[in-house]
Amino acid sequence: MQHKEQGGKKKDQDDGSQHPPHHHQQHHHQQHQQQQQSPALPLCKSSEIPEGRWKVFTVGSADVLVGRKEGSGRLFAFDNSCPHRGASLSKGEMHGDNIVCYMHGYEYNVFTGKLENMKSWKKEASWVEQSPEWRKSGDLVLYEVFEKDGHVYIVVSDDHHRHHQ
Repeated sequence: MQHKEQGGKKKDQDDGSQHPPHHHQQHHHQQHQQQQQSPALPLCKSSEIPEGRWKVFTVGSADVLVGRKEGSGRLFAFDNSCPHRGASLSKGEMHGDNIVCYMHGYEYNVFTGKLENMKSWKKEASWVEQSPEWRKSGDLVLYEVFEKDGHVYIVVSDDHHRHHQ
């Protein structure tokens, strides 16, 4: 009988040391907070994107254009697919803060994502403009980018994953 009691106490002590309840809950809570934050992925060295240039990176299922503004050195990042007709924006050129799509000349602000300018296709008064449905365009899908310790990082949120599925 006495031997059995000691065995029971020993077992309780083992259970307690394997799973200290207070510490375990705290640890689980910290993990949960980390999962809620959007992960930042390293893309390249800062020196790989000089002012006035950009590169395209594959992030998940998206091609993301990451560039640096001439003059200010400010970074920007957005989905490389033009919201108008899906053309590759990396083939375009900068016009102030806007990226100009090479295909139809639509201009999007690289910092706000907004469509700023639509080129008119009318070369003569008799021409009929493209239909409003065809001309319609959404805004750029922007990504948050930042620099740390000489590297460029991109923040990928659940919103971007949902957008591409």
